[in-house]
Amino acid sequence: MTFFDNLKNKLFKEENSGKGKDSQPAEKSKNLQNKIKGLFAKKPDEVEQAVEDLDMSQESQETSRYQRSKQKKPIDTTKPLGKVQAFLSKFTLSPRNPIRRFWRRYHIGKILFILVAMLVLTVGSYLFYIAKTTNVSDLQDALKATTVIYDKEGNQAGSLSGQKGTYVELDAISDSLENAVIATEDRTFYENSGVNVKRFLLAIVSMGRFGGGSTITQQLAKNAFLTQEQTVTRKAKEFFLSLELTKKYSKQEILTMYLNNAYFGNGVWGVEDASQKYFGTSAANLTVDEAATLAGMLKGPEIYNPIDNIQNATNRRNTVLANMVDDKKLSQADADSAAGVDMASRLDDTYQGTGDDYKYPSYFDAVIEEATKTYGLSEDEIVKNGYKIYTEMDANSQANMQQTYENTYLFPTSESDGSTAQSASVALDPTTGAVRGLVGRVGGTSDTTFRNFQLCNPR
Repeated sequence: MTFFDNLKNKLFKEENSGKGKDSQPAEKSKNLQNKIKGLFAKKPDEVEQAVEDLDMSQESQETSRYQRSKQKKPIDTTKPLGKVQAFLSKFTLSPRNPIRRFWRRYHIGKILFILVAMLVLTVGSYLFYIAKTTNVSDLQDALKATTVIYDKEGNQAGSLSGQKGTYVELDAISDSLENAVIATEDRTFYENSGVNVKRFLLAIVSMGRFGGGSTITQQLAKNAFLTQEQTVTRKAKEFFLSLELTKKYSKQEILTMYLNNAYFGNGVWGVEDASQKYFGTSAANLTVDEAATLAGMLKGPEIYNPIDNIQNATNRRNTVLANMVDDKKLSQADADSAAGVDMASRLDDTYQGTGDDYKYPSYFDAVIEEATKTYGLSEDEIVKNGYKIYTEMDANSQANMQQTYENTYLFPTSESDGSTAQSASVALDPTTGAVRGLVGRVGGTSDTTFRNFQLCNPR
């Protein structure tokens, strides 16, 4: 291709790029001829300069088009998204910023993405492993099971229970209480998969500080297997354990375990004992206002129980009644009627406690300790697996020893600080070495805040 052919092509290219689609061919040809005549009127070196100018003009046009394509559209700050974009733009680094250039050159964003993905995968795998290895299948049996301890005559001396209160089935709990709990704690209980994904993600983002309002299944997992601490780890474990519970148990079974394992303040666990403690009746006979009171206590039993703060309990009860109306579990008329009941007139404490099942604390503590050392069982396994433990205890000897050690006047008292002298005693069968009785400390029967038998261990 000759120099003039090349020049002609450049002129055609410029002419075509500079005109619109509606330009006439004759006008294009005339403009082209004029430019060619103008070039031939110049000297050779001027012609070459003109060609270079044409090249630069073409590049300038292409660069302008590229820059226009890269220009950002103005942000519309009248819209919510525009306001967010305007705020974030303040922190955006320019393309020539050294930090941004370094970031893009060494692919720091991709590296961080990979590291975060690996961390999420590792943590997720660990939590999934915990959920799979936790024995959720035995939870229901553990709550119902009772480990019985027998004396040397084969008579029942006491029992150890994994359930902190009296266990009752769902058909022995009033429908009003069931409706009140679901309306207040988890309205989608019978539809959800056991977890609330939105609140779980909120807990993760806020490092466990927010995202409350767990489902009933999640609350059961927390009460049965975890602590009450507000951490991301605990919330994540709760999430996976809830999925496992949902796979193993029906909704009715989960609700039954939850109501039997919930704390209601004043040392009372489970709806049956709570009904006896506050209203002197069984869980099956609760009225609507009584059921709403117990359901309201689940949020904070120490704050909303009617014995310690009747005003808080009344306000909370009325809130639960309103929730039941919103959830169509109760009519407005029935809710108004229940809200008008004077709570003070309902209170009646007929709770007997479970002290009779653990009336020989020093001896029983020693039995548990020996079982853990001899058979490699944990205390949790001993309590929850429903064992039958046969001992050499003589009930009469044990009772007499405890009665003696409860008489603190038999033991001298220090004049300086008023403390009572401590003592311990063990009764053995000299022929077999069997332990017939054991007391670990003075006043140990009424005060069982720590292991009494440890004080009488030989040193």
